Amino acid sequence: MKLYKTTNCEQCAQIEISEELNIKTIFIDSSDYNGFAPETIPVLQIEPGFNVNGAPYINNFLNVIKSAQDGFYKK
Repeated sequence: MKLYKTTNCEQCAQIEISEELNIKTIFIDSSDYNGFAPETIPVLQIEPGFNVNGAPYINNFLNVIKSAQDGFYKK
């Protein structure tokens, strides 16, 4: 997964990523970055074509993943 954000972004600062999740953070406003730049930020790209937009939605999605890793959804 990849998290696209900018350096000075209030919504981006609200995203909480657990250390146990393998998420690459990409700052699209970095001078050395010249790849994909989404129109809105923050964006969590799960895989090409599957994106989650906005800090509250990203945090909820990451919390579900973390809960699943911790066994919350096991019978």
